[in-house]
Amino acid sequence: MKNEKKEKNSLHKPLLEALKYIILSVGIIGIVYLFSPSKAGEMNTVVVTTLSKIITIMLGVILLIGLLQVWLTPKQISKLIGHESGVKGMIIASIFPIVLGGSMITIFPLLVALRNKGVPNRIIITFIVAWAGKAPLIPLEIEFLGIKFAVLRIALIIPLALLLGHLGEKILSRFERPKALSNEE
Repeated sequence: MKNEKKEKNSLHKPLLEALKYIILSVGIIGIVYLFSPSKAGEMNTVVVTTLSKIITIMLGVILLIGLLQVWLTPKQISKLIGHESGVKGMIIASIFPIVLGGSMITIFPLLVALRNKGVPNRIIITFIVAWAGKAPLIPLEIEFLGIKFAVLRIALIIPLALLLGHLGEKILSRFERPKALSNEE
């Protein structure tokens, strides 16, 4: 009963937050409409286009997370990128995100699902740091900042992701209580 109530409350907060932004957005469009109906129409078009893109992305992420939950057991994930994966897991976590690309809307829910499956903090931190290397952006980076800059940045991302993942794990382990102690409360 207590878990159901906690789960229900955890759903209410994001929904209420979303509702606030929706009401604020509709209010702003209404005010703009009073002064310039054509601009309000343009705003509406942008909002609907953006919303449809986000919904499409979110549906894909939800599907991916659902498949992850069903197809991969915690033991399989642990072997690949979990506590028992060792150096192999760190290397996977430092290279895979670079080719994965994606936005925060897709990456963070995926990382939460992985964390819930038992993936350690060092892998999550390594993944996030390496994710900054997004391969799809490299051509644009080369165009604006030059090839030497792009190559150096990518060459530095992997070792820095590994280093920061390891360092982050050590720092976080000092602040997090062991699960056995937190379960006793």
